[in-house]
Amino acid sequence: MKSKLLTASLIAVPALVALKPIADSVYFQPEDGSSASKEYTITASFSLGDFSAMVDGQDMSEMIPAEFDLSAEMTMSVTDQYVSTLDGRMTELIRTFDALSMIWEGPEGSGEDEDMDELEGKSVRFAWNEDDEEYEKSFHECEGDEDALDNLAPEMDLQALLPDGDVSEGDTWSVESSSLGSLVIFGTDTSDLDMSKIGDGDEIEQLMASEINPQLQALMDSFEADCEYMGTREVDGMVLGVIAVRLAGEGDIDLSGLISSLAESQIPPEVEVSLTIDEAVVTVLMEGEGELLWDVGSGLFHTYDMTAEIEIMADVALSAEAQGQGADIEGSAEILGDMTWAARRN
Repeated sequence: MKSKLLTASLIAVPALVALKPIADSVYFQPEDGSSASKEYTITASFSLGDFSAMVDGQDMSEMIPAEFDLSAEMTMSVTDQYVSTLDGRMTELIRTFDALSMIWEGPEGSGEDEDMDELEGKSVRFAWNEDDEEYEKSFHECEGDEDALDNLAPEMDLQALLPDGDVSEGDTWSVESSSLGSLVIFGTDTSDLDMSKIGDGDEIEQLMASEINPQLQALMDSFEADCEYMGTREVDGMVLGVIAVRLAGEGDIDLSGLISSLAESQIPPEVEVSLTIDEAVVTVLMEGEGELLWDVGSGLFHTYDMTAEIEIMADVALSAEAQGQGADIEGSAEILGDMTWAARRN
């Protein structure tokens, strides 16, 4: 009897092994001293949807120019040298910004962001400080504006989308919202963006920084990303892990404080103005889908593509009175947009 049970068990073992899902190792594990060249592109286009403007109950929409078409493209080429790593974390990385550009076209014309030149052709060293648990950033064998280093992040291999351990086809996991910034703006730490540093930092920009910055951060924190492992795919002799990505976000930005502050700063003190803001809110909705292909052999990403639809809705209702005259103003505007993100490792 025991012999029959043993024989049956030995026959069953291969079948049970065959039924067990095969786990794949999809890790960030570059070889120390290796380097990789990468290209990144972000494109965006926005246009005006529904629009309305009412003053004292009268429709003024047709009297207000309401054209809005905006497009932009940011491209970036970098070469990363992985000097050293430890347990999947880069302890020293040297990044050379080979090429950077930002072009845009809007209602008032087109142009190019010249500030992108601050880093082009320069190398930046990221060194992990274990005590402070953060990266120390410095220019490597070159000189540059130290302020340009403030919001740089070393993560440009889409590590935030990786699972915590081995995965099998059909496994799912979620991405921490604090890690999504480097996916929305490649190589950027969005946890402490300061709008007062954009442009000339004039009074209006300072007001925007104090009123809007915290809300922008809260909006970023509301975004969620879910991933599903789709198995492996062979491309050009490489075994690539396939990760499907779904991105979603929804949040509001309250503009009432900004409008009040702007009114106080721009209206002469001798002019008495009474301003009542019933509503001034911008709602942002985003939904996107994409795919990350991970090179299992090299421990680096191969390609990444994401597309998203964005809807921005603004609603304003306020009453203003100055020098004995007043008006009730209501308005709404809808801006519809599309964004794409693409990354390639050469």
